[in-house]
Amino acid sequence: MGSGHLALNNAFGRGRMIEAAIRRLPGQASSARVFLESPAPGGWPLRGHVELQGHQQDSTWNQTRIGTGLRYQFDAATWIGASFSADGTRAGFSGSELIGQRQRVPRSSSRMGGLTMLISRLDDTRYPRQGFRLETGLERGIRSSRGREIVAGDTLFVDRSERRERLEMDLDLYLMLHRHVGWALGVHIQAIRAGRPDVSELIFLGGATSLRGYDENRFQGTTVGRAFLEGRWYVDRRSWGFLFFDAGWVVVDADFESGLPLILSRGEGFHPGYGFGFVFSSAVGPLSLSYALNPDITWSEGRVHIGLSFGL
Repeated sequence: MGSGHLALNNAFGRGRMIEAAIRRLPGQASSARVFLESPAPGGWPLRGHVELQGHQQDSTWNQTRIGTGLRYQFDAATWIGASFSADGTRAGFSGSELIGQRQRVPRSSSRMGGLTMLISRLDDTRYPRQGFRLETGLERGIRSSRGREIVAGDTLFVDRSERRERLEMDLDLYLMLHRHVGWALGVHIQAIRAGRPDVSELIFLGGATSLRGYDENRFQGTTVGRAFLEGRWYVDRRSWGFLFFDAGWVVVDADFESGLPLILSRGEGFHPGYGFGFVFSSAVGPLSLSYALNPDITWSEGRVHIGLSFGL
């Protein structure tokens, strides 16, 4: 398994931005994302974007998503925006199975609209040491689905149309205590509210970018959160070593039915992790190396994470 991320800032001039990412995950799962952003012509403080995403979860389900949005920039690090997205989900062989009274993953499509906001006061966007960053987003919309259900002893195809809400909040804080000593801490929360969510709508948690002591996408829930604390010793402006503690939590709504056996096997509740690592600057971007553990494994079973982010 592995991942790659490429970011082109000011691509082709005029402040355009292009990002591409691909992830190969355990269990024959993979995802890809392409993001394009450009400023409005005429000097208006507006920026528009288009985003394409795809995810394949082994033989259970696959999903494609397209999104677009427009934001108003108060300055380079403060903006508010509106977004619209549409996605389609198709069940694979495992997703077509009946779990309890209904199909694990019905065929579905969603239309969502929302608002986003960013407030950032960082001294350096790529190597922050001082300041904070807050980003929030709220989406609401309708999901239409068609799947098999057992009704009065018969297996029938049932069409449904239900409301959905998605919330996401990221808050990161950086503080320098001394020339070589600093702290980094953050809280990241994601939640979905729906009457009858299925397994394809659950939010993943675990891995190199969230709970570092656990495997990629180890946990899933309708509400997930992660808090982290890092103590840093800076060698220079863009290189440091760190000790960290991660705390994650996973909640599954009582209305969730079809994926419940899967969730219980993956652990609902509180999940701590800890470890150490280093970050080095390079000509193309930061290079990171960390060793992470959780209370259920020994020191020899820790997770090694190596990352190189390309930013040009």
